Amino acid sequence: MDLHVIMHIPKTGGQTIRNQLCEHLLWDVECVDIGPVGDKHIRDNGLTPWVERSEAERAQARAIVGHDLSIHTPNLVPGDRTVKFVGMFREPAARIVSNYNYNVQRKWVDIGNGVPEWPWWYRGQKRNFISRWMKTKFLALPFDEQQTDEALFEEIAAALNLFWLLGTMPHFEAFTAKLHADIGVPPASKERWGVGGRHYPIRLTLDPQIEEMVARDHPVDCAIYDLVRQRADVVFNAGKW
Repeated sequence: MDLHVIMHIPKTGGQTIRNQLCEHLLWDVECVDIGPVGDKHIRDNGLTPWVERSEAERAQARAIVGHDLSIHTPNLVPGDRTVKFVGMFREPAARIVSNYNYNVQRKWVDIGNGVPEWPWWYRGQKRNFISRWMKTKFLALPFDEQQTDEALFEEIAAALNLFWLLGTMPHFEAFTAKLHADIGVPPASKERWGVGGRHYPIRLTLDPQIEEMVARDHPVDCAIYDLVRQRADVVFNAGKW
């Protein structure tokens, strides 16, 4: 049985991917979240953390998702399993605007704080956030602040070769269809989770000025997104899956 390991970059549809799978897979047994959602479930229910469970329990995993998994996570699943890494990406400017709207609601307004202004909030975002996130979270490597953009791009581009399936938000439905079919569960539902304007207010919308700012400040992220989009276009637009 294959093991699907689904990297969840913040604000790239990960909540929906996880919840769609959990309509067909047993939560925290067959579909396991390595990250804040899984941690909360464990705390709230007094459970043993998944990484500390017996080999027999961990062997039941069919899909692992979450912000905190890495290329090393499959080593925790015993047995002879074919590992398939999966990754969904989002256009960087659209992602950062979505993250602002979500972050402001959940980490500011919901705990009684005021709304931070966009310019101030944006200045606090790390340069090339997505590439930095992939290096430190997914590859589990320390980030070298002296590394050139060219070297960072080459490192993340090489990491993309580890993935069985890559997609971008315009490919979302085809992406989840292929994922569900490969896991062997029914097609994904149309339900969506963590959607701006439905599950939290939209306080900022994308505009050309923000697009220009993100292209300037996050050039590696933009180049990596273009690479993923081109690869996904070949797979999904050509119907090769």
